[in-house]
Amino acid sequence: MSLILSTIIAQKSEIQELKSRVLNLKKCLRITLEDVKKKESYILCDVRLYFQNRIQVPFSRDTILKKLGLISMSANRLQEIAQNNQPIDQRITQLQNQYNTSQGILNLI
Repeated sequence: MSLILSTIIAQKSEIQELKSRVLNLKKCLRITLEDVKKKESYILCDVRLYFQNRIQVPFSRDTILKKLGLISMSANRLQEIAQNNQPIDQRITQLQNQYNTSQGILNLI
């Protein structure tokens, strides 16, 4: 019985740790997404100015393409963070199922 209790405690602790990591990853995703949106709005403004009046714009087509590249890099970083989050979500589900099974066994005893 003490083995079951220690298993439950260990599982609960690991679940809390993983949930904390998920919250941190979600925060990173939110910050990165805000960064991407900000860069995107700057670029759209630059593109609008470029096409409205090409002569007076203080930047070139290459500058706009470079900024678009930055947005693409940020989007890739967002996707990478999201993909890294999937195994954690799966592990939380697995631990939650084990925890529920252990609780069921404990209730039978």
